[in-house]
This record gives sequence, structure tokens and C-alpha cells, in this order.
Amino acid sequence: MRWCPITASLRVLAVSFAVLMATKPARAQQLPPAQPAPDDDPRRGPRLEYKRGPAECLPEEEFRSEVAIAAHDGIDHLHASSPDVVRVWFEKIRGGFRGTVEYTDKTGAKDPPQIHTSDHCRLLARWVASTVGETIPRPLAPTCPPCPAPACPACRVCGTSQPPPPCPVLPTPPPWRMDLSVGLSTYVAMSAFFSSNVGPVVAVAGEVRGEVFGVAAEFRIVLPSRTYALEPVPGATSSYPQEFDLSQLSALLVPCARYKYFVGCAVAQFGSILTQNRRLATLLSYSFGPRLGFEVPFAERFAAFGFGEVLFAPDPAGIDFIYPDPENPGVPPANTGWTQSVASGFFGVGVSVKFR
Repeated sequence: MRWCPITASLRVLAVSFAVLMATKPARAQQLPPAQPAPDDDPRRGPRLEYKRGPAECLPEEEFRSEVAIAAHDGIDHLHASSPDVVRVWFEKIRGGFRGTVEYTDKTGAKDPPQIHTSDHCRLLARWVASTVGETIPRPLAPTCPPCPAPACPACRVCGTSQPPPPCPVLPTPPPWRMDLSVGLSTYVAMSAFFSSNVGPVVAVAGEVRGEVFGVAAEFRIVLPSRTYALEPVPGATSSYPQEFDLSQLSALLVPCARYKYFVGCAVAQFGSILTQNRRLATLLSYSFGPRLGFEVPFAERFAAFGFGEVLFAPDPAGIDFIYPDPENPGVPPANTGWTQSVASGFFGVGVSVKFR
């Protein structure tokens, strides 16, 4: 078959035109223009100052249409007479485009600029329009119109009429209330490092508590236990150990937090230390510390609990035994002293009852 240069040239032109038409980008579909807002627009937005920038970005009219879509009603709420202004501009950057939104209220105060970037400017314009849409007031909540008067139940001319539908009644939230309860408890415990021996302890307590937090007030008695004064009195030429009974009466303030069966508390104790040798002496004392424990309910209102606590005395109490006593010359000499331990421990178990 004989090859014809003219025919070949026509074929090349036809293929080139087809490829060109196939690769030519389709023209973007233009959005319908936004509807103008009424003069008494309840959603009056700010004034728009728009800079299109690159040709790939939207013109102002199409951008306003995007903002109207973001406002959820298709109405252009951006008013030219608004005292506040929103400025929008687009720029070409490396690898794409950048859109910036800057809002200034009627007092002249500016919000920090909001910046969006994308490699497609039309897609970027949708994001920027959503940001501008946030400056437009939200639509007012619909209000229920007044209920019309009931129609006549029956009429010979117009037939039986139906009563109008009732206006919806919005549910009212329940009033907020704090779920509190009152608890009473008693426990027995043993002291450690308070006296020379382990001392028995009894206590009663009352508590106001919620689901997690509570505050308790306790009255605690450390029963007398044997203690020894061994420290020589400064300046004395001789000293002899002295035995005496040590007890304590104290009130405690105990705020606690509970999680499942675990209890954590802070303890503040104020009271008197009583020493009994040949005479009774009273010493004021105070101490603070943590308490950890558990509480297990075993009936509707009752629970068993156990705890351990460590109390620290910032200013330990002390007493000196100085003998011979001029009034009792036959009493053996002493010249020794006792000082309260800086830290003492208490470990106890008890039961509690809770009242609503």
C-alpha cells in the first residue's frame, strides 16, 4: 500500500486534538450566587474585605456563595455597613496556596489570624469560608407560638373539627442536688512509738460524706501504757530512770477520699498528753499525717474498715522529772526527762453505719 504524507499528517493532527481535549481540565462548576440578606437581618455578619490573589482562587462573588453555604441557609450575611470587619486574602506559596482570615471587632480589637494551606485553591476557599462562617451569628432558636384556642368540637356546617396539636413541652432538667450522707463509726487501735510499749486506743467518729469525698471528726483516747524517762536533765550531776504511765486525749479532723474499697485521708490531731508518776501532768500536743485504709460494706448501711496512719509532731512535747523533791526528802532522786517521739503510728479496725 502506498503511503501518503498528507493523509498521515491529518491523522497526526486528529490524534493530537483528541489528546488535547481529553487532557484539558474541566471547568469548575460555578456555585449559584448567594441570596441577599434582608435589611433587618438578625444574623448580620461583619464587613468583608476580600483579596483574591492568584487567578486559581475564587472571585469574591463565588467566595461569598461558599460563606453562605457555611452559614447553613444560603444567604449572604456579610454586610457592607457592619462596624466589625473580616479580612480574607489568598497568596501563592511554594507547593500550593495560603489563605488568611483576620477578624477585627467594632472596638478595633483583632483576633489572631487564622491560616489555612492547600495545593488546590478552590478547596482551600471552602476551608476559609467555613472559618468566615463562624463570625456570623448563629440562627435564633425557634420559639413555640402561642397555642390557639380550641376549635368547636362539632359543627353542622363545617363538620367535626379536630383540636389543634398541643405545643411541645420542653423537658425541664432535674434540680441539682448533692448526695450526702452522715456516718457514725467506732474503732479500736494500737499505738506504736508513742509510748515504750504498745498502747491500746479507742475512738468514736462522725462523718459527713459524699460519693467520693468526706470529712470526719473523731474523739480518740490512748489508754495508759508504761513509759520510761531516760534522758538526763541538762545540768544535773546524776540521773535515775523513771517509770510512768502515758495516755492521750485528742480530737482529730480527718478529710478523706474514697475509690472503690480504698480510703486515703489527711489527719490533723489536737489534744493533751497525760503523764502519771507521783503526780498528774498535762502537756498540749498537735500532730499531722496521712492515713491509708480500706472499707468493705457488709450490709445495707454497715461497713467494716481498717487503717494505718503515721502522725508527725512538729513541736514534740516533753516533761522533766527532777528529784529529790524538797517537800519529800525521802523520795529517791530522778533528774531525768521524757520527750515525745517525732513520729508515731496507729493501726486500727472498726465498724461504721451510714444514714441518708
